[in-house]
Amino acid sequence: MADQTNGQPGGQVAVADRQTVVADRQTAVSDRQAAVASGPVANPQLALAYGRVLGGDTGFAQVWFDQAVLDKYRAATGYRVIRTNSAGRVQIRGGWTLDFGIADDGRLIHASASDLAQRLPAAERRHWTGYLIGLPVSPTFLTMRLGAGHCLDDGEIREWREAAD
Repeated sequence: MADQTNGQPGGQVAVADRQTVVADRQTAVSDRQAAVASGPVANPQLALAYGRVLGGDTGFAQVWFDQAVLDKYRAATGYRVIRTNSAGRVQIRGGWTLDFGIADDGRLIHASASDLAQRLPAAERRHWTGYLIGLPVSPTFLTMRLGAGHCLDDGEIREWREAAD
């Protein structure tokens, strides 16, 4: 995680801000889960994009970041960060550009997985992953998937009858 201190010692402000964003995201996820369980999708554009993803067009998958990922470029010579109300772009003069969406009153940005893979230089990817905002995941499941099918002892196999099971 990059040290974005906002003039404070030890990066405490930035860490607290990022923890607040993550906590807010988790609350929003719970709210969305309740809406999905009780009725139609709350965000039709996201449903359309992920309908394409589930249909095999995985490049439409969105990846979310804390907007502070852009601070590096705002402060650097030769970069330009521009925006409208709902979309933005980071670009280096004579080099790469990356378009992104702006969400959550400007606290988050998101870009398609394909744009990130194709447009973001390899040297920049570690910086961006330091600001990644994601939903809660199963570390064991991801380890199994990243290990090309490697299986881990994860308890007995059982029927899943209830959500709280």
